[in-house]
Amino acid sequence: MTAIVTCGHTRSALATVRALGRHQIPVAVGALKRPALAHWSALATSTFLTADPRIRPETFAYELGREVEGRGAFSVMPSTDAALFALSKWREHLPKHIDKKLPSQDAVLCAVQRYELTQCAEALGIDCVPTERLTSQMGTEDVIQVAKRIGFPLVLMPQIGVTLKLQESVETSFHFK
Repeated sequence: MTAIVTCGHTRSALATVRALGRHQIPVAVGALKRPALAHWSALATSTFLTADPRIRPETFAYELGREVEGRGAFSVMPSTDAALFALSKWREHLPKHIDKKLPSQDAVLCAVQRYELTQCAEALGIDCVPTERLTSQMGTEDVIQVAKRIGFPLVLMPQIGVTLKLQESVETSFHFK
């Protein structure tokens, strides 16, 4: 039985492929285009292309559902918030054994909206875990200054904002936590 890992262009997908492959689990890697980082892993048993979950999320979910059925996959591991959001919203395109393993759409939305909620709470003067948004315009020194302001230890993670109507994703940025 095969496991499917999405968003092969990410480091998290590569890490997942390596972890599963080391345990002798066949892994099919989906990505937006070739070459993708996880496609290059010697532990990836097969690769395929997918729609962009940020631009065409329902198509992404539908195509992934067909891949699951065709490969007899027992698990799908989304590597980005956008992929998880698309799969949770359009779970009807997935076989039932995969659908049951995914978190509810409310849980996904809660996780994705966490940063925005934190920003609102801070604006109201409510203490929160310190977070900072990093942008592509920031240089290395700017990022180091942000890290020093927050203090260590810290976590760097991608953040994808999703509108309250759950219909469109917006630009990905990074923030420290």
